[in-house]
Amino acid sequence: MSVIVVTGWRHYHQAIQLPVDTVLVAHGGCSGADQRAVEWAIQHQVSTLVFPVGKNAAVPCPVTGIPIGNGNAHWGYGKSAGPIRNRWMLQVMKQYYPNVQLYAYHNSKYTYQSSGTAGCVAAAQQLDIPITIHLQQ
Repeated sequence: MSVIVVTGWRHYHQAIQLPVDTVLVAHGGCSGADQRAVEWAIQHQVSTLVFPVGKNAAVPCPVTGIPIGNGNAHWGYGKSAGPIRNRWMLQVMKQYYPNVQLYAYHNSKYTYQSSGTAGCVAAAQQLDIPITIHLQQ
């Protein structure tokens, strides 16, 4: 059973592929790669979990369903809100699903060209979460 966190470029437009044994897809609710992940999940009847950025956003715990807040990721932090949310999303998913993997979808092998994708990849590395990077053709 694969549990996948998806991150990536907001302009990623290609269909994505996730492992056939995926049972849960978590994402940040943005356009691009996140939306492609939702489309994949709907097509394959796989559950999704969105980790939004917003002052009053709360995500249900993957195990209990009880709201667990949003890792203090709200737009009052400006451009830091996304990276705060991404780190929190990875921490929560690793806590409940130790086998979680990060799938990053980008337009270039140089993920640092997107600070959001690069930050999420770096956070996953720090948390020892396996990472797969897919490049848009």
